[in-house]
Amino acid sequence: MTKSTSALVWLGKMRQKEVIDLASKHMEKVVETVEAMRKSIYAFCDLDEKRSARATKETAQKERAADDVKEKIIEDLSKGLFHPIDRGGIMQLVLTADDIATYSEATTRRLAFLPAKKVDKSIMADLKDTSDTLVQMTKLLKTALGALSESPGKVIGLTESVERLEEKIDKLRMETILPKVLRWCDKSKRISHSLMLKDVVDHLEDVADKCEDVADVIRHIAVSAATR
Repeated sequence: MTKSTSALVWLGKMRQKEVIDLASKHMEKVVETVEAMRKSIYAFCDLDEKRSARATKETAQKERAADDVKEKIIEDLSKGLFHPIDRGGIMQLVLTADDIATYSEATTRRLAFLPAKKVDKSIMADLKDTSDTLVQMTKLLKTALGALSESPGKVIGLTESVERLEEKIDKLRMETILPKVLRWCDKSKRISHSLMLKDVVDHLEDVADKCEDVADVIRHIAVSAATR
């Protein structure tokens, strides 16, 4: 390998690392948002109104922080500092990951409209379980991003794990949570509360779907990088 070729390879790796570092900073904020959402869900289910209010506020702050990092990344990408392929991939990755934070924050806002004392305890247990899985999914995504530079092959296994967890949430929602929610709605006879609870369940599924979408983008980047 000639000296000039070695320099190009080195520059390519440095550019790739810079791109991945940008996305990792954003994903870190996304993980923090989902963790704050889980705090909110746990506090709601534990009937702790003060802790729930604090966690809801924290979720909004974390979502805003993720937005700030996203905007900084878009600004940097618009300056043309990176290869067009890198720009396109990182833009799709960041925008899709940001939706995870958005839906997480929306979930906590809707919880605030629900009377926690009247929600079935079994449903609450499912909400907690789902939030635990979502935190696990986002942490896997963060690890997968970190593996892009050093071990692209590891990325495949990590993203497949995210997909399996999304399937777990989807199955829990369709086979367990929604039937319980429908029974609770019939008993409560409060349309507003019924709509809010269904929105909470749907937004949690949206978070899971976006996690799967991010996993697909990361996997695509890993495969593209391996063939370049």
